[in-house]
Amino acid sequence: MIISQVALEWVPVIMALVTLTKRYLPKAYAPLYSIGYGILLSFAVAYPNITTANWVDIALQGLVLGLAASGLYSVPGVKKYELLLPSDPSNSKPKR
Repeated sequence: MIISQVALEWVPVIMALVTLTKRYLPKAYAPLYSIGYGILLSFAVAYPNITTANWVDIALQGLVLGLAASGLYSVPGVKKYELLLPSDPSNSKPKR
């Protein structure tokens, strides 16, 4: 599976759709909206060329687009583990 440059151009479109969706539906589910829009747009772009051999690749590409648009790096649970890592490895002392 190769994510093309054309596919990455859909990330801002997905972000805009999620922003519009959050006005009318609960904001807590915004990452799920993003993944859903990513998968739908991925299938819409690849519509004439969908076969039984490549539908999984298209769905995974949409999943990656949705995760990129939702900001996977900014999930609240991810940043708390950064506190466990030393900020400067040269000055870190082993804990006993």
